[in-house]
Amino acid sequence: MIEGGSQLNFSVLEQGLVNRVHCYIAPKLIGGKAAKTPIGGKGIGELAQAVKLRLKSTELLGEDILLDYEVDLLRN
Repeated sequence: MIEGGSQLNFSVLEQGLVNRVHCYIAPKLIGGKAAKTPIGGKGIGELAQAVKLRLKSTELLGEDILLDYEVDLLRN
């Protein structure tokens, strides 16, 4: 399991080391021009290069939602 910042997240995705992604959604809005994103580094700027995910499960955690995705390693 890796819980890192945007730079580390991009590095492990780029190297093909990620097989699952857990995404937590909370009923709160934050952001702005300088807001941090989950993917840093040179990033993934084209939709055609997007890392494809397959939803495996969802879980309600109080007001939050946990989405469990499997990474599609055959994305390109």
